[in-house]
Amino acid sequence: MKLTYTPYTLMLKHQFTLSSSSRRTTPVVISRIELDGFVGYGEASLPPDRKSVV
Repeated sequence: MKLTYTPYTLMLKHQFTLSSSSRRTTPVVISRIELDGFVGYGEASLPPDRKSVV
C-alpha cells in the first residue's frame, strides 16, 4: 500500500464570514492511496477556526 498526500490552499470564490472572522482561503489536503493496482483519491479540510484532534 502506498499513501501520498499534497497540502493545498484553496481560494474561495466568495468570502466566508462568521461572526468572529472572514477568510478567502481554506487549507485542504488531497490524498491518494494505491493497493493491488487500485487507486483511490480523497480530500480533507480543517478550517482555521477548528482544532485538530489526533
